[in-house]
Amino acid sequence: MVIDSLTDVHQRLTEGILSAFMGMILILMPIVPDGQMIGLFSQEIDNINQAIAMVAQMLDPYKAMGAWLEQRAMYAGIVRRGADYSYLDDVIVTGKQGVIVRKDSLFTDDNKTKWVTLKDVTLGVNGSARVNLRSQELGAFALSAHQSLTMDTVTLGVETITTTKAAKEGVFEETDGNLLLRFMRSHSINNHDDYQGLEGALLNLPDVKQAKVYENYTHQTDAKGIPPSLFKCGCDGGER
Repeated sequence: MVIDSLTDVHQRLTEGILSAFMGMILILMPIVPDGQMIGLFSQEIDNINQAIAMVAQMLDPYKAMGAWLEQRAMYAGIVRRGADYSYLDDVIVTGKQGVIVRKDSLFTDDNKTKWVTLKDVTLGVNGSARVNLRSQELGAFALSAHQSLTMDTVTLGVETITTTKAAKEGVFEETDGNLLLRFMRSHSINNHDDYQGLEGALLNLPDVKQAKVYENYTHQTDAKGIPPSLFKCGCDGGER
């Protein structure tokens, strides 16, 4: 959809007024009220044009963004993949026997990622306990084992907090670009007799990063070793 620029709108209004009042002396410069009124009308017309163009663009699934894209993708049965938390299991907390680390206590790692406890934990007779943490925000946050954490929630008697396992990374919310890519792939999924349809179906599986389908439509084994009249599929990623 092509709309007129603000300059074109202003010029058209100016020319229309001049032709309507032909023979009269009109001063339409921006410093006079008539010129300022034309400028205001031009701006409002441009605002309306921009709004109409935006709505038209958002109705086009290949140009839509955000919630508009989600609505277009849902027509094909495709929903944006949501985000998930990251987790740290069996984190060792040491300190004074009997100290209680409360649920939702806050910790920070060297990457400035915030982690929270999922339940109350009491330090045992040896002055330690294991606790599971969850990232404060949704997303994929990496942290290796044997890393120290800083406790942000003031708790007297806590001395050290150390990870024993690498973090189980979550996922960030699917971007508009990836959602649009899955939507585009879905166009060919229904045609399972075609290698593009198979490739689209494979790429649409959860966590599949790459997929390639090779077709041998001849009656002899081809150079890639594919038997006659068969497909060969390869995937990187996906659930096992």
